[in-house]
Amino acid sequence: MNTHYGVYMGTANKIVIYDYGEGAGGWPDHVARFVDNHDGSFTVAWPHTTTDNASENSDNTTWQDHSTITKADMLARFYATDAEKATVTAVEEELDLSTINKAFDLLPA
Repeated sequence: MNTHYGVYMGTANKIVIYDYGEGAGGWPDHVARFVDNHDGSFTVAWPHTTTDNASENSDNTTWQDHSTITKADMLARFYATDAEKATVTAVEEELDLSTINKAFDLLPA
């Protein structure tokens, strides 16, 4: 918490969330992509690089699928406990929506 998350939705059917308020690690350690599969599920991907943090760029880094989650699972997690709901609400307050119409440019979605 106490960070900021850029939300990028400029590429159709893809949402990239970039935690740009954290200081440790390179940008691939702080970004996730969600792809709408149009069947009620989303594929979650994280960057995978072939180099160290200092040299990461779009030439040596790709999206690597991590998991698939359904909309129902996401909502169930949100409503599971008051503590989890409070965490989601706190994160909502740290969203930077000024990037919502932009494509994530560090690693094309």
